Amino acid sequence: MDTPCSFCDRASAHALPGEGRCCTACASQLGALLGDRDMRLARHWPALVELEQEEAGPEPMVRLGDGRRVELRAHTQALKAELTAAQRAQLAGSYVEMGMFGEALLEAAHVLSAEGAPAEAVEAALAVLFSPPLAPADPTGLRPLLQPH
Repeated sequence: MDTPCSFCDRASAHALPGEGRCCTACASQLGALLGDRDMRLARHWPALVELEQEEAGPEPMVRLGDGRRVELRAHTQALKAELTAAQRAQLAGSYVEMGMFGEALLEAAHVLSAEGAPAEAVEAALAVLFSPPLAPADPTGLRPLLQPH
C-alpha cells in the first residue's frame, strides 16, 4: 500500500526527505504558491521575504555579445527558459550551495509547477525545499495551504 501524502492524505507519488510523502497535486500547488511568492509561505521559507527585499533595489545591467545592454534578471530568465526541469532542479540545489536561498525556492517552484515535469525532477525539487538549510521547521503547517486541491 502506498504511503499517503503528508499534506492531503491522498495517494502519494513523491518521497520527501525523511519519512514524508507528497502527491503530485500538492507538489504542483506548492510550486504555484512559491512561484507566486505567496507570503503565507514565508513562515516556512523565510527566504521569500529576503527575496522580495533583494528585488526592491536596482537591477544590474549586462552587455550581451551583440552589444545590447539588458537587465541581468531578464538575461538570466532567458537562459533558464532553455533548461529542462531536471536541470532547473539541479540549479535549485546549486543555488542552495551558494547561499542563494530565494533563488533556490524559485527554481524549485518552477519545477514543481511545470506541467509534465519528470518525477525525478519533482523529487529533486522537493528535496531542495524539504532538506536543510531550507527545510521548514514544521512542514505539517503547510497542510491548510495545500488543501483543497
